[in-house]
Amino acid sequence: MIAQALTGLADLALREDDPDRAAELLGASVAVRGTTDRSVIDEERVAADVRAVLGEERYGGAYQRGQRVTLDTLTTLVELTPGA
Repeated sequence: MIAQALTGLADLALREDDPDRAAELLGASVAVRGTTDRSVIDEERVAADVRAVLGEERYGGAYQRGQRVTLDTLTTLVELTPGA
């Protein structure tokens, strides 16, 4: 459930013009789940959209940052409106 919520937040981050955060959230969703879940079609769509904006290299870096998530950093990463 958490991983699916992270995918939804990644979609929201992309729509709010924060593609780097979107890639981090996608990486975190895989880290939380332990693997990619091919049944979550939104994950593939959002990842493709984020890659189109960032390019492979920038996407890969942000995605890897997300994969190193801990409970402490996850809390910071999922803030919907940082600073609000």
